Amino acid sequence: MAFTLVVDTTYTHNPHPKVVMSRKSVYSGKDNVFMGVVDTWNISGVLLSINGALPTQITNLKNAYDSVTKIELKDGTTVRETIDVTGMDAIIKTTTLDFPEGFGPEYITKRAFSITLETTTYIPSGYPIATSTVNNYTISYTTGQNGKIIRVVSGTCTDEVDRDATAEYAAFKTAQGWANAPAGYNRGSDSYTANQENSEVSYSITDTEYFIAFPANITSGSLSVDERLDDSGNTLTTKTGWYEGSGANCIIAIDAIREAGAAAVLLNESISRDDFSSRTNFTLEYLMAASTDEIDRKNTYTISTPYTSIIFKRVLGGGSPVRQATSVGTARATQSGQAVKVGSYPTESASEWPLTIMSQNVTRHPPVKTRSGTGYLYRTSWDYSFESASAFPWPD
Repeated sequence: MAFTLVVDTTYTHNPHPKVVMSRKSVYSGKDNVFMGVVDTWNISGVLLSINGALPTQITNLKNAYDSVTKIELKDGTTVRETIDVTGMDAIIKTTTLDFPEGFGPEYITKRAFSITLETTTYIPSGYPIATSTVNNYTISYTTGQNGKIIRVVSGTCTDEVDRDATAEYAAFKTAQGWANAPAGYNRGSDSYTANQENSEVSYSITDTEYFIAFPANITSGSLSVDERLDDSGNTLTTKTGWYEGSGANCIIAIDAIREAGAAAVLLNESISRDDFSSRTNFTLEYLMAASTDEIDRKNTYTISTPYTSIIFKRVLGGGSPVRQATSVGTARATQSGQAVKVGSYPTESASEWPLTIMSQNVTRHPPVKTRSGTGYLYRTSWDYSFESASAFPWPD
């Protein structure tokens, strides 16, 4: 999904800016009584000349933030974060709206801006406060180099009264909807640290928008798929990677990515487990061939070319010897090769020079069971020899 930042349903930032949200508690200065919370949004981005005249865009930006009642950070049609004071006795203050840069391409091709919004929500007088916990946190949305959104939630949960900050944080995390990654995101990291008195917890949660979701019950993982052609033109597919989770869940996830059907033969499989890191590594290598496909056939030819035998005879009475041709040797050739087929033995190749064949040897080798256990690879090899009074032509 694409993120959009919408102000009062009428103004949409383009391009999408960086947004950092934070919340802190407010206490009375007299007796340190909790009074409410302050939400702050820091927005920074650029206006681009390709979207229209920069002076007009600057005016529209200022008008949008002149009086704000609602601002939404949306992921497609889903509202991820919002401040909405519609109908409330509260306002959203634009505390800063600056254009901090004024050099280089500024004013010509782009205009950088920085905006800070702030709103305070007070607890009504006499309203019972059911908890002694104070939560201050920051939410940051940024775009990675791959174009995917990264959400980072970090903050502190303080409980000076009950000193049960870890339990309070767990409940607060669930109430805020942070217990699991949002739809369309993978959970990258989720950690917290409590002090010795358990009066304060510091936490950090990172979620990254995914291209592909992790399998069920897998906390992290990596999958690479490599396809290449072997010497016979067959497609070899290799899947390598790792999953983190329980051993049983990792095996289920690995089984889910196996090549299915009769068009894949598992040649090699390697699975290893590290229980200390809860990581299972795997490699699966497949030959992409159907259950009746011939996957290899090669022939090798050797030709021995005959030459005329020459003798030299002495001449009676002396003189130089006379060169004389006596006979032409026998032309010989061999043909050897092999073929491999899935499911049954392949037939041997036909002899290249059948009228001059002298011997023929055909061997059927023991079948090799594939790692998938559902089929065998069968190999047939052959060796022919030929003799002729004339030279053999090379096969086409």
